[in-house]
Amino acid sequence: MSWRDSEIRRLWEEDGLTLEEIGTRFGITRERARQILRNLGAATAGTIRKKRREFKELAEKAVSRELLEDSMGVLRALYDSGSTKAHAVDLVSALYPNSGRDTVQTAIDSSKLRFRQAPTVNRFSDEFIKAAVLWVIGRQHNFRASKEETATVVGHKLLAEILKHCKDGFMPNLSVEEIIRAVAGSQVAIDSGATIRMPHAIYEETRLEVWAAEGWAGGAEPYWPPTRQTVMRRMGNGYWLDAMKEIGVLPSEKKGRARGLLFYTEDGYKDSIKSYYLACAALSKSPTHLGYEDWHRVEKLAGTQRPSGVSVRNFFGGWTKC
Repeated sequence: MSWRDSEIRRLWEEDGLTLEEIGTRFGITRERARQILRNLGAATAGTIRKKRREFKELAEKAVSRELLEDSMGVLRALYDSGSTKAHAVDLVSALYPNSGRDTVQTAIDSSKLRFRQAPTVNRFSDEFIKAAVLWVIGRQHNFRASKEETATVVGHKLLAEILKHCKDGFMPNLSVEEIIRAVAGSQVAIDSGATIRMPHAIYEETRLEVWAAEGWAGGAEPYWPPTRQTVMRRMGNGYWLDAMKEIGVLPSEKKGRARGLLFYTEDGYKDSIKSYYLACAALSKSPTHLGYEDWHRVEKLAGTQRPSGVSVRNFFGGWTKC
């Protein structure tokens, strides 16, 4: 093997240079470099890519360890003062500007300090959620307030939020006038004493039609109108009936189930949570909503009936309140 071929193989397997870099160094094409390596029986491109990833991960871990050693005093001060993790990331990134945010994040995660999580900020206000239901009602009944009526119903705060979310792309592709006159029309009808019903199935059907027309697949983005679960949680403490009462309309002519206790008693819900927490403790796992769903399926296969994760969340008013 010539010195050149030996060096090409070393640069490829040990130093991790690319075919392009090797070709440039020796004045040959990348394809010629590939042929030489293949004839030498060198490692495949897949093996080299894996090796590069491993090397990169090791290098990143080494950098994050060094950063952690340097910033541990700062992190402890932040932790003792009750700072959130987001604030810790921002401050350490500012104090150590040569470290990328990913490196800072890795260093903080490896510190084992459990920083307080920042409170979840709702993208939509309660007034905006209510407006969504009113808009769906207006769409169903062709309600459309006059401009004068709209001026008395739609306040500045709601209008500003509608304008903002239209700009951000979270609203249907309609004119603001069309949206607010439908919202106001429904409110005027309710205020006039009209009996208006809004079953959750109709609301959800309308929402799905709008989302499909806009090409919204769902996921994590909270488009408008929001899901019925959001309406129930924000306006009715987990119940559609209470949400509709809060807004001033009736859910449907059919009586809904009573507070999730049709199939399970209050003790049944509490016993399920207790059993799930004990199962997590036995396996040294943290109890989560997704974990409960997996446990629920296992219990069902074993012949034990338990309330679903959605039912538990609705009953307690949220997973964190279980």
